[in-house]
Amino acid sequence: STRMHTYKHVRSGDLVHQLDGAYTFPAEMEGRIEFISGLAGFPAEHLGRARKLKAGEEYTVPETISNTYNLKGASGSSSITQAAAEFQNYPAYAETDLTTFISQTGIASFSIAKKIGPFNGNEPQPESTLDVQYLGAVGAGNTNWYWTEKGWMFEFTQDLMAAGEAGTPDIISMSYGWDEEDQCQISPQAPPCAQGGVAGSKAFVSRVNAEFAKVG
Repeated sequence: STRMHTYKHVRSGDLVHQLDGAYTFPAEMEGRIEFISGLAGFPAEHLGRARKLKAGEEYTVPETISNTYNLKGASGSSSITQAAAEFQNYPAYAETDLTTFISQTGIASFSIAKKIGPFNGNEPQPESTLDVQYLGAVGAGNTNWYWTEKGWMFEFTQDLMAAGEAGTPDIISMSYGWDEEDQCQISPQAPPCAQGGVAGSKAFVSRVNAEFAKVG
C-alpha cells in the first residue's frame, strides 16, 4: 500500500500522479514481481526552443537528406506503417506547423493516419515537431502514425506487445535516449534499481532489452 498524490505543473497545467514515500505489496507476491515502474519521479523537462535563423546560417531540409543519401526516386508504400515515438507524455506537434513545413519545403503532402496515446497539440514542442516532419518527409509514401508513451522504455515495450501485430508500426523512429548507467534516474522505484547506481541501471537495461526482443 502507499499514498498517492496529484502534482500539477504550474505553467502547463499537466497532472502527474505519483506516490508519497515508500510502497509495500503483499508478502506472497515476493519473487513474482520483477519491478514496479511509473510511481515516482517526474518527466524530464525538454528545454529546446525554436528560433529564427540568423543571416549566413545554413540549415537542413528534406532535400538535403535526399541528396546526401541518394534517395532520389525512392518511394514508400501505404502498406508500410511508420511512427514517431515520444515519451513521458511529451507534448506533440501542431497541425498548422506541419502544413507550413510541407508547403515551404515543397515535399509531397502527407498526414498522420493514426495517433496513439495522449496527444497534446496545444503546446507544440520542437522535438515532436521535428520528429513528425522528417518522418513523413524522408519516409514519403508510407502510412504515418504518431505514438505518445506515458512512461519510459519498459512501459513502451509492454504497450507494443499489448497492441499486437496490427497495432504495432513496422518502423519506429525514436530520437530519445539516456545514459545506460543512469536509467534509474528515470525509473528510481524499479526493483532492479534497488541495487543502486550503475548496477541497478544495468539490471534495468537488461530487462528492457529482453522485452524489446520479444516485440521483435
